Amino acid sequence: MTGRTNIGLLTAHQLLEQRDKQKHFKVCLGLGLVLLPVMGLLNSIILISIIGLTKEAFDHFYGSGFCWYDLQANMAGLLLSILISTNY
Repeated sequence: MTGRTNIGLLTAHQLLEQRDKQKHFKVCLGLGLVLLPVMGLLNSIILISIIGLTKEAFDHFYGSGFCWYDLQANMAGLLLSILISTNY
């Protein structure tokens, strides 16, 4: 590891081609669809964000490394769940 953090925007190609990004997207989409009706918008956003950050912190210390693109995939899944849940 070089110690540098690559920060950029998640591309559609990454989301469609990389299984890891698809997993992050699908898990947060599913969590959002389950939690939003039960916990409300703000609490769901906070909890799902904490889960995603915790997963990346674990990866930083014990896994493949911290990945901003994974967090973006998480937020994309959460955003889609919000759009579906609010009928937009």
